This record gives sequence, C-alpha cells and structure tokens, in this order.
Amino acid sequence: MTKSSKIGDSMVRDPITIEANVSITDAQEIMRAWGMRHLPVVEGEKLVGMLSDRDIYRAMALKKTHDLTVREAMSDDPYVVSAATSLADVAKAMAKNKFGCVVVTGAANRIRGIFTTTDALYILAQLLEDPDDDKFHVMNLEEYLASHQKMAV
Repeated sequence: MTKSSKIGDSMVRDPITIEANVSITDAQEIMRAWGMRHLPVVEGEKLVGMLSDRDIYRAMALKKTHDLTVREAMSDDPYVVSAATSLADVAKAMAKNKFGCVVVTGAANRIRGIFTTTDALYILAQLLEDPDDDKFHVMNLEEYLASHQKMAV
C-alpha cells in the first residue's frame, strides 16, 4: 500500500441507504438483516445524516417508543470526505474523533461510498499479513453483503 492511497480505493461503493422518514423499527430490522451498524440517511439522493445502531438504542431508551423515525434518531452531521481524501487522513480522523464510519460523497452531496472501522481493520489485517502487497480488493455491494451473510451463519 502506498502513502498516496485514497479513501475512494478502499470504500464500499454504493452502500445501502435509508430515507429519513422510515421508522426506527424498520431501520433496525434492515441493519440486523444485513449485519450493518451504520446507514447513511438520504432525502432523495442527497445525504442528510447518518444512523448508527447506537443512535437507535439511545433514541429508544430516551423515548421508550418504537414509533420514532430515522430523522429523530440520526446524527445530522456525519463525517464526510471526497474520494480523493487520503486513507491515512481518514483513519487518523476516525481514530481521533472515535467515528465509526465515514461517508464518501461526490457532486451534489451524492453518496459514492462508505468506509467503516471494520473496513479499516480488514486493511490492517492485510498489511500485517503481507506488508509488501500493494493491491487491495475493493468489494462491490454484492460482495460486501455476501461476506457479511457468511459471517452471520
């Protein structure tokens, strides 16, 4: 891996998203079914927030109701970068600020990908196994979901 590696080379492309008006119960079911902890929140194709499993648990504990919407629980200021941002800068910011993920956006705030702490750990494992290997396989959405389904079995 070279120091010029960009987040766009390591992100999960075209992640599953959720609309802000969806119920927390439905969001929780989507996350559980796909083994996810983070869902970018959109209105149309525009990013408006991030929903994490922690956001759901916190909102449900405070409101004690399952009738909440994603908008009521989401973080409305997610960590966002462009695909050209260095992987090292993203990893440092995630560690320093304890971010669980970063959303990669392009023109008009459209989501291009997502990168999570789990993705960072996969890269770390590859580096530890073979520090001279400079080729990373970037999973498409189908491969990512399939890999999570295999882990859940």
